[in-house]
Amino acid sequence: MTAPVTPLVSAATIDLERHATAEEYGAFVRGLPRGTAYKRQLLLCRKFFVEAYPDLTGWKIAPLAERVGIRSSELAEPDDKHPAVRARMYLVFLCIEGYMRMDWGWALATKKLELGLFLRDAGVDLQIEHLLGIAYRLGYVGPSKQEQNLRWILNRIVLTAPVRQAMDITDDHLEQAAAAVWRFGQRPDIDVFFGSLEHYRARAHAFTSSITFLHNLLYHAGWVSRPSRPLVWPNKRTPVKPRMEAILFRYLRERGTTAETQTLRGLDFAMRHLIPWVAIRHPTIEAFAELTREHILEFARWLDDRQGILTKRPLTINTKIRILSGVGAFFRDVALWGWDDVPPRPLLTNGDLPKLPKRVPRFIPDDELGRLMQAVERLDDPFKRAALLVARWTGARRDEIQRLSVDCLDRYPDGTARLHLPVGKTYTERLVPIKEEAAEAIRVLQNLHRGGRGLPDRKTRLETHYLFMRKGKLLGRQYLFEDSLRAACTAAGLVGTQGSPTITAHRFRHTVGTKMAERGARLSSIMAMLGHHSPDMAMIYIAISDDEVRRDYEKMLQRGAIIAGPVATALGAGTLSAQTIDWMKTNFFKTSLELGHCLRLPEEGPCECDLYLTCAKFLTAPEYAPRLRRRRTLELELATDAACRGWNREVERHTATARKIEDLLDQLHEPVAGPVATD
Repeated sequence: MTAPVTPLVSAATIDLERHATAEEYGAFVRGLPRGTAYKRQLLLCRKFFVEAYPDLTGWKIAPLAERVGIRSSELAEPDDKHPAVRARMYLVFLCIEGYMRMDWGWALATKKLELGLFLRDAGVDLQIEHLLGIAYRLGYVGPSKQEQNLRWILNRIVLTAPVRQAMDITDDHLEQAAAAVWRFGQRPDIDVFFGSLEHYRARAHAFTSSITFLHNLLYHAGWVSRPSRPLVWPNKRTPVKPRMEAILFRYLRERGTTAETQTLRGLDFAMRHLIPWVAIRHPTIEAFAELTREHILEFARWLDDRQGILTKRPLTINTKIRILSGVGAFFRDVALWGWDDVPPRPLLTNGDLPKLPKRVPRFIPDDELGRLMQAVERLDDPFKRAALLVARWTGARRDEIQRLSVDCLDRYPDGTARLHLPVGKTYTERLVPIKEEAAEAIRVLQNLHRGGRGLPDRKTRLETHYLFMRKGKLLGRQYLFEDSLRAACTAAGLVGTQGSPTITAHRFRHTVGTKMAERGARLSSIMAMLGHHSPDMAMIYIAISDDEVRRDYEKMLQRGAIIAGPVATALGAGTLSAQTIDWMKTNFFKTSLELGHCLRLPEEGPCECDLYLTCAKFLTAPEYAPRLRRRRTLELELATDAACRGWNREVERHTATARKIEDLLDQLHEPVAGPVATD
């Protein structure tokens, strides 16, 4: 690696934007390891440039086309005889030695800027070989293309910033480069340099790709602090209500100190519907302070039958709730913070939000699941295959799977594979068992891991070596799940009329919960597996199994079933009304008790019986016999204890209950001395 060369003049002694003297430039040129003719040409080009632009500041403020060397707007190519074109090496010398800094407009408009040999001779080391080595270790291929991209961006950064080595580049330098690419596309004379705005946008994609590529390499080299991010062409949005949008910008900035990016996007999404609506329906209103609760309720009614301003699609109830929740949070926060130019009180409460319908989770039927998983096994990409296998066998959320660390896999003491899921929606880590085929898919990715520097986790802020990384970057959920499911569903024939997949990644989660419930898993086990905090969330899976409900119903209410209890006689004789039968069919699953079911109708009011064994609406079946025996044993033990204490009435009560249970067992044709429930 070439040692850095000290600039010819100290930056403290240089006037801004000035020419180097003939002696200063001559000393530099004479020190170059090149032939005499080449050196003479460099000196002559400087002479012509200084004669044309004796004041360097005058050249800097000249039109960009002139500075690039374009003499005619009809030809978007520079004239090789133009002084500014011939003296480019002199301009490069001024930049690397600190006499001036080139602007990004010139750097982007100058298409041919081959500085490799000149920079090397001048002692500027861009560390190309070192960066290419990092690229190779991260898994990039095609070194010639990569070197070309590196030289393109490095040549321009070295002219626009005080950089003499790649390790001197900072995050700010890269962000300035990306911003310059966007600003250049806003120039009214863009066609002079690139023919048309469309052509420039195509070129700009290559420019930003080079910037992102360099940023990624510098991050994994440890020379910049932040990882690279995809650079997206910004949308040029014209403010429709400047005072409102200024408040919104301030609000999002303050919430951004604690809230996650997804939360901020939701808030921005909501307010970007409200502000244009105000501009359309109430154009005279300029500030949030002029809005009233009636305005917001009018906006809520308008959402019922309108398309989204941003989505251009009919709004669903979920989207309406999302918008109104964001609007309500905004007005609640700014009122609490006491800001000016906003309503002093919240304009919307949680009670104003529409009620979200509770839908039954959609599990994947067995036949569709089998076809889908066969197609998943045939996916060529190991990352896509592993992501879907993990989703299939753990029910983890997409974000949790995407953010798995490289060392996420180990084993239980009995050898069963175990997966360490990261902090997710509920901000809780958890360990879950995983099938061996999914564990093997994870091991394949572990072997493919290239090392390199970890990335900051968006939940914990800790530097994490992710499992789903390629070329030093975290793979997106669109790639891992949506794209992979589209390919697998197409291969399995699981597509809708529009050709879109009928199965989403989240349905794997519902499938795992449903299967666990059907096979008798405890509520706590379902909660632990799926990462639920509330039992209500896991209870959904226990209640949705159609097969389980059907089997339980048929055991108790189908013709010829063996049942016991006061209501059994009426049920068997067929004397119950049609209305009563309909209610029983609809609510039977909800009537489950420890030892049977209570079929007391709603119009009969709440049950007044302390001992439901004697209730006229009580019903039980042979499946409850082990529990009945356990309850009988308990009643006899309590009767014995009461006798020892001299509590005769308690002895009578417990003894009577035990005899009632014996009568029920006799009606069920079950022996009193038999298996006893242990759960």
